[in-house]
Amino acid sequence: MTSHFKTSIKNFQKSKSIENKKKYSFNYVSLALVLAVFTSGHVLTVDALGLRLILQITMIALILTFLFTSYKKKINKKGLIVIYVALSCVLSDLIVRQDLNDILGYALLISLTLTILLMNPESILKFIGTLNYINCFFASCSIIALLISINSSSMFNAMFDKAPYYSSSFLSGIGWQSLLGHADTEQLFFGLTLPRISAHLQQASLVPAYFLLPLAISLAFISKNRSYIILLIILFSILSTGGNTYVAFAMTIFIYTFAKYIPQIFFTVMPFVLIIFSSSLLVYLFIDTYDADALKEMSRSFGETYESASSNQTPVGQGLGSGIVRLALMGYQTIGFIENFPLPANSALVKNTIGGNLMTNGLRGGVIGFLFTSVMYYILFHSISQGLKQCKPSEKKKIFGFSLMYALIFQSFIYNDFGFSTYYGYTMFAIIIILSSSLKKINNIKTQPNS
Repeated sequence: MTSHFKTSIKNFQKSKSIENKKKYSFNYVSLALVLAVFTSGHVLTVDALGLRLILQITMIALILTFLFTSYKKKINKKGLIVIYVALSCVLSDLIVRQDLNDILGYALLISLTLTILLMNPESILKFIGTLNYINCFFASCSIIALLISINSSSMFNAMFDKAPYYSSSFLSGIGWQSLLGHADTEQLFFGLTLPRISAHLQQASLVPAYFLLPLAISLAFISKNRSYIILLIILFSILSTGGNTYVAFAMTIFIYTFAKYIPQIFFTVMPFVLIIFSSSLLVYLFIDTYDADALKEMSRSFGETYESASSNQTPVGQGLGSGIVRLALMGYQTIGFIENFPLPANSALVKNTIGGNLMTNGLRGGVIGFLFTSVMYYILFHSISQGLKQCKPSEKKKIFGFSLMYALIFQSFIYNDFGFSTYYGYTMFAIIIILSSSLKKINNIKTQPNS
């Protein structure tokens, strides 16, 4: 009897020890991933606080610790395609461009992706829930800053302050008000000159990647989401007035409304058909102006002419001018890929063009990068559309989440890789692939990651 009692106590203590280890494992790995997000080059707040270098060193130490202690764990092979994409770009940088900074960035990308592939779905969901809470906080602060800036010139001006990259001092000569939120430009809206808010990010064009994508993942894969988090993030995204954000919402509403009438194969194949058509059209339009500086000047002049005619800096005018720039540079990007085929492009061409992730990686990694990226996006489109089709009609939040996720991934594929082509973006791609492949298991998880 006594022996049985002692055995029971030992088993209980052992189970508690295992439970505590799991909690500890989640805590420090989640912290590493959060630090990875908020020490990205697109985040300004860490420079204002003078903490970028310290936090990056901490993140790297935590990631290496996790990888070193997890080498016996079974890796999720579904997401290995993300690493193959990164390796193709690393190989090109080593042979062609020899850019040490990019090589180190890809090394971090591979490390973060491996971390995700070694994590269980529940821990990944908890990380996403944590990320949305933090994003909700920054979104709320940015909205408050916007409201204050209407009647406060000091707040208005502070939102445009940016601390030096890798600043080691607190605030570094900028106003404390900038901690509430940043802005990338000003615009006229119903007679008011307002800042275009971007929260803790460099510019509003990054909002789809950093705010909407984590929200979409949460809505799609987490059964319980706080309504105030959803509403605040969406409200902030609308107020940021980014053209990419509005396009994403419009496409989301379309998919949400008509998804049940559209076959799954259409969602999987249509992006590839569209990119072939759009790339061919852009090459036709811009083949005679194959010069990045000339294209930028042409588009800039067009934007200035339009603004002069409209006599103000309206969101529509800014969006039109930006759209012309983007189309021109996408054309330049596509032509550059064809000119260099099958080899990777030089640093100048890679850094001076913008467009979709497929063509970006075609320049970065040559034909190998192009093919691996195509496979990665095929898996993403197939996985998301499959999850969308499996939703019950009553699961409206899930349907909206998958619809928004598809719209954002489509956007990154076709024309907007801003924020998606970084190590942060590829980490999110790996998360989507893993969670989609574990959908049945996720549905059986009874924890509430967003609580």
